[in-house]
Amino acid sequence: MRVPPKVKTMLWRACHEAMPTKKALFCRTITADSVCVRCHAHPEDALHALWSCHELDSVWSDLELWSFQVSTQFVTFKELLLWQVCPPTPVQQTHRPKTRWRPPPSELFKINFDGAVFPHVKKLGISVVIRDHQGLVIASCSKPVHQELCSDDIEAKAAGWALSFALDVGVKQAILEGDSLTVIRGLMEEERLLVPLGLLIKDAKQLSQRFEKLLYSHAKRECNNLAHNLARHAAGIPDFLVWIEDIPPQFHDVLQADLLGLTE
Repeated sequence: MRVPPKVKTMLWRACHEAMPTKKALFCRTITADSVCVRCHAHPEDALHALWSCHELDSVWSDLELWSFQVSTQFVTFKELLLWQVCPPTPVQQTHRPKTRWRPPPSELFKINFDGAVFPHVKKLGISVVIRDHQGLVIASCSKPVHQELCSDDIEAKAAGWALSFALDVGVKQAILEGDSLTVIRGLMEEERLLVPLGLLIKDAKQLSQRFEKLLYSHAKRECNNLAHNLARHAAGIPDFLVWIEDIPPQFHDVLQADLLGLTE
């Protein structure tokens, strides 16, 4: 890119989440929350601070230049920058088959977990869904968490809770699956991570030793939809809730979509 060095430095920092955003400061326990001080609606990471915050609409209002702001969604600032440098063309675009939840082998159960952050109410949620090789629910749960943790930390806490919940249900041979690559890698590797994430990973590893067989799997968000919805459900419940061989009725369509995916 032909831009001044200081712009390159700023872009590099944004791509690596090395800017003093509210989310970065919250993860370092410098601020009390990660909520954007402009819109007061979403966590402020680099993408939100520079691109997606509604308070920036006037900056990106030229539709001839920035029309894709409305039509295209990005997860990270790095993804946005790559899209700008190498925009997709109609010729290159292909329709990929939908990625769906996949069942475990017949001798194992699959334990899906997720964590969610609700900065507007200073609350977090974790969830667990345990299913067999036919995709049938063995047990599920949602739990609100009244702590101040960043997204990776709450995912790690959810992983530990998922293992504990599975043991309580009687599951001893399973695959633990989540959509946080940081947490799954932390569980699989021997490397010691910084606190509090490292301590939460350590707790989960201690629980893993009580399983007869435990494998790990990282999944994309669309493969973890049921656990994701249950984690968000935790924002509206007062305490820990468990469903045996079931899930809340409002999420039956999500479960059915996963089951239909098994026949495709």
